[in-house]
Amino acid sequence: MLNILFPDQLQALAETQSQAAGFTTVSDYLRYLILQEQVRIESSVKDTDRLSDYDRLAEEGLQSVYADEPEGLWESCLEA
Repeated sequence: MLNILFPDQLQALAETQSQAAGFTTVSDYLRYLILQEQVRIESSVKDTDRLSDYDRLAEEGLQSVYADEPEGLWESCLEA
């Protein structure tokens, strides 16, 4: 269980927003917002992993294209 004390102005905002969003209590609204943030964070991590996979595959593809090039050409391309 978690108890949070808000200043009056923030409490009023939370109550207004929770009612406008169709929630019966501020607690339900805050729970929803926290769960949405959790989903966003997990999605962001998956996107980062996916981008890392794409980067790795792109580098492997480029390396295979330049496999027959002179020694050091690939490294000089990465430095540029």
